[in-house]
Amino acid sequence: MRNRSNFVSMITEMGFDINKPFDITGSGNENGLTLSLIIQGERENYWRSDLRLAAIKHLIRSIDLKHDTDGDHELFDRYMLSILDTIGSVIALGAPFEEKRNIEVVQKFIQYSLNSRIVLEAEKEGLIDQEEF
Repeated sequence: MRNRSNFVSMITEMGFDINKPFDITGSGNENGLTLSLIIQGERENYWRSDLRLAAIKHLIRSIDLKHDTDGDHELFDRYMLSILDTIGSVIALGAPFEEKRNIEVVQKFIQYSLNSRIVLEAEKEGLIDQEEF
């Protein structure tokens, strides 16, 4: 099984421990490029999705569209809408909202969250930024 040994060697060279749980996700696009993301961490955090949440937040924070949009605010807006649309598709899987478009699911979720205690709880837990007084 030569492919497995190459895989193990590659993962180990990148600093990952083959004995700890990890995910590798990948997707292709129309240009034939593949994005691969490896997430690994301590077992108690891994299974609670803490590491996946940290990876998602890191990827979003690392977005730098200055060069791509270069003054084209409509392109920037379309990129942000695309990201929110993807988030809406995930929210729609677990929320009882009836909206037809993913972006409307995001809007409904934000409205619901602001009208409930979940925002205050998320602030206390440090999951979202805190309201400044």
